[in-house]
Amino acid sequence: MNHDGESFETASAERPTPKVPFTNLPLERTVLGACIIDPNVVALVSTHLKPAMFYDIRHRLIFAAMLRIFGDGRTVDALGVMTELGLDAGKVGLPYLLELTEQVGTTLAIEDHARELAAESVAFALYSRMQNTLTRAGQMEREEWVGVAVSSTQNVPVTGIRQMESANDLATQRSEEHTS
Repeated sequence: MNHDGESFETASAERPTPKVPFTNLPLERTVLGACIIDPNVVALVSTHLKPAMFYDIRHRLIFAAMLRIFGDGRTVDALGVMTELGLDAGKVGLPYLLELTEQVGTTLAIEDHARELAAESVAFALYSRMQNTLTRAGQMEREEWVGVAVSSTQNVPVTGIRQMESANDLATQRSEEHTS
């Protein structure tokens, strides 16, 4: 069951989902679809992404299966992913997996998309930590709260911050290209 009580088999990729800060489900679907269409894409995106960086649990499962297939030297395709998912295949469903490929126009900018997803993942992790800190803040004394606030931003990987900066630079560049 997904978070709305609907089974994954009947859930549609087209169904509107509430916007969660620092997540990009359409981009997640595009990256995964590109990996199915062009198995060489897995090598490109795997240098930037880990399964835990995907917000949607189905996407985490799919990407983990793709990485196992790729790591074994097998060709990544929809049927191979479903087989590799094993017991988790019912959580994804072949129709959903095939829908992912329908949303891919080209794989040319896929590495940029992977960097952007990685940056979103780091930003979401920071956002979640800060939300948790704020939730707990009302129950703490000022000194304790300051300590928790400081510690909640520690242990952010330097590579994650660089990915956020890189994605921000890329977004700025694309925005300037569209306005010129």
